[in-house]
Amino acid sequence: YAHGTETTGVIGAVADNEKGITGIAKDSEIFFNGLVKSDSDFISKEEGTFTMSISQLEFSIRGLLDNDCRAINLSVAAYDDDEHNRETSAETFSEILCMLIHRYGKDFMIVQAAGNDSGEARNAGFFNSVDEEAAKEAIQRLGYEDEMSVEDVMGAKMVIGGTADKKTDNKQYQLSYFSNYGDAVDLCAPGVDIYTTKEVTSSGKSKYDTVQGTSFAAPIVTGAATLVWSANNELTAAQVKDILKSTAVNNVVSYTGYEKSYPVKENPSRTYGMVDAAAAVQKAFDTEPEKDKDP
Repeated sequence: YAHGTETTGVIGAVADNEKGITGIAKDSEIFFNGLVKSDSDFISKEEGTFTMSISQLEFSIRGLLDNDCRAINLSVAAYDDDEHNRETSAETFSEILCMLIHRYGKDFMIVQAAGNDSGEARNAGFFNSVDEEAAKEAIQRLGYEDEMSVEDVMGAKMVIGGTADKKTDNKQYQLSYFSNYGDAVDLCAPGVDIYTTKEVTSSGKSKYDTVQGTSFAAPIVTGAATLVWSANNELTAAQVKDILKSTAVNNVVSYTGYEKSYPVKENPSRTYGMVDAAAAVQKAFDTEPEKDKDP
């Protein structure tokens, strides 16, 4: 489906073929395991809304990990600002992360879009809802205290906000008017006017166009995580996350109201990091893998 074609192009579109674009991690091996299997899964194909069970999502992720995937892009969200539902989501997806780490180890990362609801990212469902307290409680419930830490669980997921092409007077980027925001957002990447692959035409010709949304910011970071692992394959997910965050340029400010129909909703003094893939790769070369460190 179109959405998968668009996000995949951002990550791994082929280079040097005199067509379209080059993906962030152009030499990566990509496995595609879409969550929408048929037209009957759609609630609205025009709006891109669909039904999906938690077990279906977990099965898809396990399928990717069974094929040794490291960086998993998840460009979906399901906004619900009911506090009870968010806590239930945090409990469920913390346990899923713990069980995945228990089975597959600590060297994979799920990179999820923050969502396009102009609200708190922690309410956008799935792994967006997972925080340190939920991770700690999940580890204890499952009896995994000797296997993993809260840092391991939090390192297995990242939440990505989308920036606009509108800069402030002092040349800082700002969060797009549609991007979800808040403490749950780990990092930002461009989310407007992203040129990428589209579904082929009826005649079989390649097609490209611009898209917008946190769905396309997330694969930029997924690609960057892939590059970090290509530079140092022995890093844990927590180390990769730390590298991406510590090398980011803190020049993304909160949405300032450039779209008059969308009021400012969050603290205007908040700043976010913009991913810097080149700096992250360089730091990866200089980072000692966790398993090689002295106890």
